[in-house]
Amino acid sequence: LDWGRAASDTQLTQRPSNRRYSFSHALLAEALRRTYNPLRLRRASERVAAALARLAPDAAGEIARLYDQASRSEEAHRYAFLAGERAASVYAHDEAATFFEMAARHAPTPADAVQAEWRLALVADARGRLAEVEERCGRVVASVGAPETVLGEAKRLRERARLMKGDNPKDVLARFEVLLADAADAGADRDAAAVLTLISQTHSRLGDAELAERIALEAVQVAERTGDTRLLADAVMRVASSLIVHRPEDAVVHFRRAIDLFVTLDDGRGQLRCQINSGVAYD
Repeated sequence: LDWGRAASDTQLTQRPSNRRYSFSHALLAEALRRTYNPLRLRRASERVAAALARLAPDAAGEIARLYDQASRSEEAHRYAFLAGERAASVYAHDEAATFFEMAARHAPTPADAVQAEWRLALVADARGRLAEVEERCGRVVASVGAPETVLGEAKRLRERARLMKGDNPKDVLARFEVLLADAADAGADRDAAAVLTLISQTHSRLGDAELAERIALEAVQVAERTGDTRLLADAVMRVASSLIVHRPEDAVVHFRRAIDLFVTLDDGRGQLRCQINSGVAYD
């Protein structure tokens, strides 16, 4: 370090009471890593990760990377999953995907691997990568030990991705009807409301606005019984979307209700979607 400072190859990047040094060129750091004993490097990474976890537990991303370098799978998985969740919550999708992939690599159990894969599917959906959504949801559905709640959501998300990709809406609708029948047999109102919302969207794609509205209203009624605010917000937004072309004044009323629901959820993305569509309706 003294040599590096004298040669101006390293510099202090934080105040002296909390020292951290950076290299003036990344290749210098890489050269040092290559000459360092790999086992000692892993042990050093582990010690630094443990210290950072104790002194700065909110630095989940840095801790995850260090445990990853140290090949400490259990700790790397835990902190990588936490870092992925935090990144996803602020729409940092690339960073979230990186950490969920790390969590998947270090997953201690098949159930943990499924959870990481599911979160990767959700991130892909937020990024609009429909082919990736379909592929990852397929892995979740085919996996052993996936929780029933995740399994149902993965099946629905996969079919929605197929619909958005341009698959035949009639074929997708038939598969949604099967999912709706399964939900009815299980008495699962949450699943039923979610599927009804997607069926309404499919009928809009088929050009049947009246049926799309009727089914969306049914989805709202079922969602209200569940007490699930997010489910209700999605259903109300679907009603508004089904009205936007032929009854835009009524669509705005429903968009306003959906915005209020998304506000209670602190969901900025949901609010923004409603605001944009309200603008379309006003136009």
